[in-house]
Amino acid sequence: STCHPVLATVRARRTAKAALWTREQGMEKFLNKYNGGFPDAWYRSSHRDPRLKQHQMWQELLGDGKLRELADGKPHIAAQHILKIMDMPDKPLLHAKNELPRLRDAFMRTERMPAFLIALADLLDAERPTADLYNAYLTAFAALTLGGQKSAMSWPIVTALPYIAQPATHVFLKPASMRNASAGLGVDLKFKSAPNWPTYERTLGFGKNLLEFIQPRSGVDMIDVQAFIAAMVE
Repeated sequence: STCHPVLATVRARRTAKAALWTREQGMEKFLNKYNGGFPDAWYRSSHRDPRLKQHQMWQELLGDGKLRELADGKPHIAAQHILKIMDMPDKPLLHAKNELPRLRDAFMRTERMPAFLIALADLLDAERPTADLYNAYLTAFAALTLGGQKSAMSWPIVTALPYIAQPATHVFLKPASMRNASAGLGVDLKFKSAPNWPTYERTLGFGKNLLEFIQPRSGVDMIDVQAFIAAMVE
């Protein structure tokens, strides 16, 4: 549920470089876009509600242990469910002409789907993300790419699934906006283009810091953090 407390505890470290703006100035930009803040009707319809719909679909199709159960005997059904959740024509999270086709191609490796689904379930079932769990998830994801295919190992694709499954805990990493926001606030994510645990760990800390800032302003989870980041760097 999106009401669960944030489990990631690591905080992104500040760099010696001065921040270009403050979180309060970022909030001003968010309010310029959504006058009513996080409860704003336009904000909810244009951003929050579509992500909540995907999260609710995940809970219905793959929550309560169903993901792990399908890994044992029916991995193709789990793959179909994930693609159904991610292939949302209204306000898609992943790019329909680039990222979604790469995810579909990766999920054709049905013989390797069980290991991937178990690694994803282990990550989601853990009290908090760890290096071992995340690295196992990345390894299993990478193994899904067929020779000659464009790899599905991009930050948006890799982070989309945990983010939709657990928006109280996991962040969606869209490189351009995340890098611009962190640099603007003087935070070093140690960003590397290939998905990796150290960058994601710092991103979780950055997201948690922003969540703590927006919670008194009616922000609820990483869905709201993502919207705050996007508005801050527009």
